Amino acid sequence: MRGRKKAVALAWKRTLRAPVIVARGSGYLAAAMLSQAEFRRIPVVLDESLAETLAAFPPGVYVPEETWRALAAVFAALDEIAQDTNVT
Repeated sequence: MRGRKKAVALAWKRTLRAPVIVARGSGYLAAAMLSQAEFRRIPVVLDESLAETLAAFPPGVYVPEETWRALAAVFAALDEIAQDTNVT
């Protein structure tokens, strides 16, 4: 998947030890994932480097610990989006 645009979908609940990769795609599939996120009003944070790293892992696995710091910034951005739009 190297060299093409990538998208990774994550799920997280407080009961999980870390976020879980639920989908990944590159090229056309990445564009379709982003389109569906927009259609369903799912917030998106663009981070090409993080997407590249996470796209190397299959769906169903916890995100690797070495990405937790970057993901903390992503979840902080999502929290800010939620506060700005009154989404809970």
